[in-house]
Amino acid sequence: MKELPMDYGRSLPRAIAAATAVLACSASMAMAASSHMSSSRAPVSSQDRRFAQDAAQGGTTEVALGKLAEVNGSSPGVKQFGTQMATDHSKGNQALEQAASKAGLTLDWTPSASQRAAIVRLGRLHGARFDRAYQAYMVRDHRVDIAGFQKEANRGRNPALRALAGNTLPTLRHHLQMAQNMTSKTGVFAHHTGGMMNHMGGSHPMPPAHQPAYPSPEKPKM
Repeated sequence: MKELPMDYGRSLPRAIAAATAVLACSASMAMAASSHMSSSRAPVSSQDRRFAQDAAQGGTTEVALGKLAEVNGSSPGVKQFGTQMATDHSKGNQALEQAASKAGLTLDWTPSASQRAAIVRLGRLHGARFDRAYQAYMVRDHRVDIAGFQKEANRGRNPALRALAGNTLPTLRHHLQMAQNMTSKTGVFAHHTGGMMNHMGGSHPMPPAHQPAYPSPEKPKM
C-alpha cells in the first residue's frame, strides 16, 4: 500500500495536516479487500480496474478537501458544502470498497500526485480566496467524475462496479449542481456558472435534498 511521504504532514499548516490525516485513514481501507472470493467471481476488465482506482483516489481527495473547506472556507455555504462532500464521499468510499471486494480488487486510496498538490495549494488559501478556488475545483472535478462514472455504467464489465457507478451518478450530478449554484447561496463568486443541465446536456432528474447521498450497495443487475 502506497504511503504518504514522512514529511508530508509537517510541511503543511495545521488545517491541511488535519485534512490529510483522512488520507492515511482511508488508505487503510484497502486492507479490507476480501481475498476469500470464489473462483466463479465475475470478470474484471481493464476499464473496471481503472475506474475503481480513479474513484478510490478521487473519493479520498474529496473527503480531505471537504474537511479543509470546513476550516479554511469563509462563507457558511462553502463550509456546509464541504461538510456534505466529506460525508457523502466517505459513504461513497465505503460503497466502492464493498464493490471492489466483490470484484477481487485491492485499491490504493492515496491521492495521486496532482491531487496531493491540489490539497496543498488549497490548504494555503483562506477566506474568499479559498472559497473561489474550492468552488472552481469542485465544478471541474465533478465534471470529470461524472464522465468516468458514466463510462463505467455504460461499458463496465464487472456487475458490482457497473452497478455502483450507475447508482452513484445521481449524487455526483447533484454535487455538480450544488457547486455551480454555490454563488447564489454565498454571494462570494463573481459569476453564475449556469445550471447543471446546460453543462451536461442531459435530462436526468435531480435527487431531492433529503435523498441519501450514496445508496446501499445493491445486487448487480445482470
